[in-house]
Amino acid sequence: MNPIGVLLSVVAGLVAIVAVVGIYNGITARLNEAESIELLNTLRANVERIYSGQASYGSNADLVPIVRGFGKIPDGAKVGSSGSETIQHAFGGAVAIRGNSGRFAITFDDLDNETCKDLGQAYAGRTRAGSGIVNILVGTAPPATVTTAAPVVRNIAWLNTNCANGAAGNALTFVFG
Repeated sequence: MNPIGVLLSVVAGLVAIVAVVGIYNGITARLNEAESIELLNTLRANVERIYSGQASYGSNADLVPIVRGFGKIPDGAKVGSSGSETIQHAFGGAVAIRGNSGRFAITFDDLDNETCKDLGQAYAGRTRAGSGIVNILVGTAPPATVTTAAPVVRNIAWLNTNCANGAAGNALTFVFG
C-alpha cells in the first residue's frame, strides 16, 4: 500500500471514531435526560404520597431527610453513606427538595445550558391541571425558599433565555402545588 493509501485509511479511521463517539455521546445524553425526568416524576410522586393528608409541606423545610427516612430515594440516585444519603441526578448534580405551606419544589443543580433547556422543555407550557407544576425557575443555585407567587406557565422562549448560566451553572427548579 502506498503512503497516500495509508494516510487515507488513517483519516477514514479517525472520521469513523469521531462519528461513533458523537453517536455515543448523543445516546448517553438522551438516556440521562430520560433518567432525570423519571427521577423528577418519582420524587414528586413520593413526596405527594408521604405528605398525603398533611396540611403543609413545612415552612421552607428541607424534605430530603423525610424522603430518605421513608426509604423513597431511588437507589440509582442515592449518594453518600447509609442513613445520610443525598440525591444526585443523572448528569451528576445535586437534587434538592424543599416544602413550603401547600407547595414543594424539586431542584436539579449543576446543569449545563442545553441540559437545563432539555429538561425544562419537557414541562414548558404545562398547566397546574396537566402536571401539578405551578412554576419553573432557573437560577445559579437552588433557591432557599419555595415561591408562593401566583402560578406562571413558562414557555420554550423563556427557557432558552434563562438557561444561560454556563457549564454546570444552572439550577432548574420545578414548583408543585
